[in-house]
Order: sequence, then C-alpha cells, then structure tokens
Amino acid sequence: ANTVVGIRAAIAYRMGEISERRLGNLDDAMQHYTTALELQPGAASVLMGMERVATACGDWARLVDSSLQQARGGGDPLETADRLSRADRACIDHLDQPDAGLEHLVSALRQVPDHSGALELAVGMLCERDRTEEAAGLLRSAAARTRTADAAVQYGHRAPRLHPRSVDDAATVMHCLPPSRAPPPRLCPPGRLSW
Repeated sequence: ANTVVGIRAAIAYRMGEISERRLGNLDDAMQHYTTALELQPGAASVLMGMERVATACGDWARLVDSSLQQARGGGDPLETADRLSRADRACIDHLDQPDAGLEHLVSALRQVPDHSGALELAVGMLCERDRTEEAAGLLRSAAARTRTADAAVQYGHRAPRLHPRSVDDAATVMHCLPPSRAPPPRLCPPGRLSW
C-alpha cells in the first residue's frame, strides 16, 4: 500500500512540475502539489514546488504555510533559517501580520543567530516595540556565534547601546555608550590642586 501511495504522490508531483514549468498553469500546478503533499506529508520537493507557485501567484498565506512546513522538517540550520525568514517577509510585507513575522524572525535567529536576513530586521522591530532587552540579547547571541571577528565586535558593541542594563561589565557599557550618554569626567574641585 505504501508503494502505491508513493507512486501516486510521485505522479502528482511530476504533474505539478509539468503544469508549473511547461504549461505555465499555476492553478493546476498548485492542485497537483497539494495532492502530492496529502499523499506524502512533509515531502521537501513538493513543499518547494508549492512555495514557488505561491510566490508566483502572490498567495502569501500559502507561501507562509509551505515555508513553515519546510522549516519544521529540520535539516540544515541555515536552510531552516532561510525558510523562516521567507515566512516572516511574507507576513510583514504582504499579510499585515508583523507580530507573526517577528515570531518567525526570532525563530530563524534561534537556528542561525547571525542570519543576515533576519537579525537587523528583528532588532529593529523589537526596538520599535520598546523590547530593547530582547534586541540586545539577539545581538549578544549573534556576537557569540558569528563566524567573523569583525561582526562579533560590531554586534557585541551594539548590544549595550540598546540596553545597558543587560550587560554585566560596566566598563563595556561605558566604552559602548555614545559620548552624549556617558557621564561627564570627574573634575577636581577648584582650589584643591596641590603642586
């Protein structure tokens, strides 16, 4: 029985590819991909086909759904983060669901803390919502796990600027604060200088 189901799923997938790529009939392609996915839930190739068609059709809700299904499939953390990042962009840019988009961004950053497509957007959105401690935490996490020293320094110095209380080392905070926020240097009171 499993062999028959697998064959039916493969045929539905192939029909979806033909409809999508050769005939240009995206509605039929989506129907075939949907059939294939019902027969083999979580099939990565089918989900990628659905994602392509959903993007081409502007079916953003379906794009989010297929991207999230692919991300749940596990595998390479960078690929998972990329899929979550695609879901967040669709939520934010097309579905007017910024909170769901932010949730997907943070999930992407759990996979790859320095994900270039997700980090800056997540930090910006968190700061807009006055969630600077969380934003600083994302930057600290990115600094700890990035692959380049320059990026580690950049992220590490930005975190205390967003939320100084989230850093234990007072010297780091003072070094990172812009001059206007640093306390003035202590001056010796007049008349107390001795030569």
